Amino acid sequence: MTAKLTKAELPLIIGIVALLLILLLIYKQVGLLNQARQELQTEQAAVTQATSQLQSLVKIRDQSEHFQQELKMLEEIMPKEPRENLLIKLLESKAAKSGMQIKQIKFGQYESKQEHYEIPIFLTLEGQYHGLLNLLDELQAGPRALRTEEVKIGKGGNLSSIQVELTAKAFYLK
Repeated sequence: MTAKLTKAELPLIIGIVALLLILLLIYKQVGLLNQARQELQTEQAAVTQATSQLQSLVKIRDQSEHFQQELKMLEEIMPKEPRENLLIKLLESKAAKSGMQIKQIKFGQYESKQEHYEIPIFLTLEGQYHGLLNLLDELQAGPRALRTEEVKIGKGGNLSSIQVELTAKAFYLK
């Protein structure tokens, strides 16, 4: 038994097939649209992250001069070399500013610590008591890290002066 299509059924079947093809194409287009939206969201998230990183880098670049100054200051506080000559100049200028006279400067044997070296310094000074106090303040506030270990005070050359034996330590990095 063979079914024959009538002239009225043929356009109906063609219409249904065309409608199914249109629905299939619409379904495919909606799927592609959803995929494109997901890719867009992924790209937008990547752009947002890249923008954030760029802002961080710009901020760091803007602060680089400040960081360079901080690094220079820290290298003065604890240099990478002993710099005894600069240490002597520092001690002489601080003593002169405080009204103390340096009689002798000696450096002891360097002591190796975990991340730095310690330089023992032995100073013999003469001056007034308030000059000694000023010197200790100056050394503490100075550009180089110094730790006062011991201060011995004795009678100076004249009645109003004192003689001071000061032991301190300076530091430098390994």
